[in-house]
Amino acid sequence: MINANIASFNAIPGGTNQFKWKAFLSSNGSQKVEIDTISVNSYNPNPNLSVTNIDNDADNTVSTNQIVRYTTSINNTGANASGISATVGINSNFNAPYNFSYSNCGSPSSSFTIPTLSFSNISVNSGQTCSISYDVQVKSSASSGATITNSFDVSAAIE
Repeated sequence: MINANIASFNAIPGGTNQFKWKAFLSSNGSQKVEIDTISVNSYNPNPNLSVTNIDNDADNTVSTNQIVRYTTSINNTGANASGISATVGINSNFNAPYNFSYSNCGSPSSSFTIPTLSFSNISVNSGQTCSISYDVQVKSSASSGATITNSFDVSAAIE
């Protein structure tokens, strides 16, 4: 078994790379030597983040005092990422966000200055998805049936 001794090797990202090896087999001389399969998995040395943002309001219209839960997922298919920051434009029909929860995000912090909700110090390890959730309540002065939109912007990660 070759990969029992080779855990990784350095490759030039985006370049042409070669992988050479020697196999030493014990045999009585009559056995055929055949290599069935060689698998080389590539690894992206840079963070590769994708973001999805969902809410629990199925019809996308709200009523006064309704609580809407937003969940943002930051998926990383590249190298470990840290120093990520994000901003959310909180719609003026919402009160201040609250009830924050984080999963697989390192030790992030949040702050809110109308109308911007900011997250900092987010970390997402390779192959992981960071989930950030929070609640907002529709103001009593908002029109029932109003359509409310939010945006979630993520900064580049530190490699």
